[in-house]
Amino acid sequence: MTATDRAERTSRLIAARRRDSTVKQDRALAAVTDLLTTGQRVTISEVARRAGVSTWFIYNTAAVRTTVDQAVTQQAAGPRPPRPAASAPGAEGLRTELSLAREEIRALRAERDTLTKKVALLLGGQLEQIPHERLVARIHELESTAADLRSQADAELQRADKATDRATALDEELTAARAVLKRMIQTASPARRTGEDNERG
Repeated sequence: MTATDRAERTSRLIAARRRDSTVKQDRALAAVTDLLTTGQRVTISEVARRAGVSTWFIYNTAAVRTTVDQAVTQQAAGPRPPRPAASAPGAEGLRTELSLAREEIRALRAERDTLTKKVALLLGGQLEQIPHERLVARIHELESTAADLRSQADAELQRADKATDRATALDEELTAARAVLKRMIQTASPARRTGEDNERG
């Protein structure tokens, strides 16, 4: 592969990355607008879920992060819309939350791997032209980004583990409650029949 081929390939990769970022940014901004319009709470995790992007993308995209921060401030300053009475989350709701957390972890890992491959290609095409000092600085920057991604993935895994524990606990409580209710019904049935026999007697 000639230097010209490498340069063209690098340009195509950069252009594709920019198009992908633009599409993701538009989806995220639309999600913020939709949450504000419907009076729902704006959070980074909810915007990421609706837009189909990672929370890392929102944190690291200035336009989206600024819009989210402004929306949060706007909601905090204004009157809160009426919300239905909160109820304890059921086991099914926790399973859904766990599934969403796992999907976000997979998305973070996939995006990390994609970025790693693209960076490797970019460096492969430009390695000879980059001064040593700049190359070292770039490596440090990439290592820092990778560390941030690993930290976010670990946090999501911890949240997923907590959700699993909560779902298990709720299932156990539900099973115990059903057993108690069954015993109460069985105990009440003979007493009810005895009372009815006394009334007829």
